[in-house]
Amino acid sequence: MEKGEKRERVLEYLRQGILSGKWTGTVLPAEVALARQFGYSRETVRKAYAKLVDEGFLERKKHRGTVLCGSYQEKHVIGAVMRCSDHFYEDIFRELKNLALASGYLIQAVDTHGYEVPRLRKPIRRQISGIIHGPVTNLILDGSECHILPLFQGLLRKQPVFFDYMDREKPNCLTGVMIDYYAVGRMGAEYLLKKGCRKPLLFVGPLIFKYRYWPEKFAIHKDKLLLDGFADVLRAAGMDPLHHFILPDRNWKEIDRQLFEIFSSPECRPDGIFACQDVKLVRLLKIAGECGYSPKCKLGVLNTPWSRGEAGIKFSTIEIPPEKCAAALMQQVLLPLEQRENIYIQPRLIERKTK
Repeated sequence: MEKGEKRERVLEYLRQGILSGKWTGTVLPAEVALARQFGYSRETVRKAYAKLVDEGFLERKKHRGTVLCGSYQEKHVIGAVMRCSDHFYEDIFRELKNLALASGYLIQAVDTHGYEVPRLRKPIRRQISGIIHGPVTNLILDGSECHILPLFQGLLRKQPVFFDYMDREKPNCLTGVMIDYYAVGRMGAEYLLKKGCRKPLLFVGPLIFKYRYWPEKFAIHKDKLLLDGFADVLRAAGMDPLHHFILPDRNWKEIDRQLFEIFSSPECRPDGIFACQDVKLVRLLKIAGECGYSPKCKLGVLNTPWSRGEAGIKFSTIEIPPEKCAAALMQQVLLPLEQRENIYIQPRLIERKTK
């Protein structure tokens, strides 16, 4: 059994005990006793308690240790099946948790970041099962991740509010909080043109090959929306968008080879690069650097440590405001299903001086 799965077993036991009123007042099982009961290490039990402190079920008191949160009985539980530890999404989750606590709710979160890693699948599946069969009254679901998650139909029965776009069709009765990727594309093109770029390059991949030949699906994909916004601005400026974007398939080795050819040829080099994510822009800039080239304008999306310069590279970025995403999610998830409407989050430009 994986360590993560052991912690989830302890978490499930503690959550059910707290929510059922098994432990009255502030009395909780001692870590040593609970570790002995499960046959696990004390460290595993300690991590489970730390998780419940983070979720708001428990609190740490000076001279008393970890105790039940005094007002937990009055709180309802919102489930959040989403990326909680991946830069931009971590910022959103932090804001969301604070808003929930201020509104009298607890957040029971399942961090889906890394689900593609085999050793993490069992613990995540177990946590999702806990959401479906537990006390969750409202649910937020990461739209771009949900198609790979187990027990998806069970999550749908919770009538979730989706966050961000979906790689598969969203049920008609459900709503979401979406990023306005068309506005992101327009903002990126307008920024590069304003900076005097005449050979701007948009990188919007890699994308699963079949989506480009699935018109109904591709029409609502975030990369297509971003590309449409970028292309409309270029057309208005008298430029042919066809010469100014890369929409590759999922083969990074071939993508890197093509980028190397572009950056190593002076006649092909773009004077400005706009990538759909900061992490992808960093990859492009490293390849450009290997070719001895640095474009005068660099623009990413999401506002991560790379764009802030905390990872050794600094550039301007189009930020999706985390506080607005969290506020919209809270607004929607607390409404009855029939009163919910789609909310589109508008981007904002964060311009930074680079060397």
